Amino acid sequence: MMFNGWVVAVSVAVQFASVVLSFVLKLPVWISLLPIAAGAVYVGYRWMALVRA
Repeated sequence: MMFNGWVVAVSVAVQFASVVLSFVLKLPVWISLLPIAAGAVYVGYRWMALVRA
């Protein structure tokens, strides 16, 4: 099974946002991991929808 392009694009955007928060804005690591956590929840949701289909 393959994820669609939307999930891949969201994953890349989330990782980019995390890097920007961490290195460019110099925010703490725990704040930088929030986009990754949100992306993981979304990818998990999409995975369950894909498995049910």
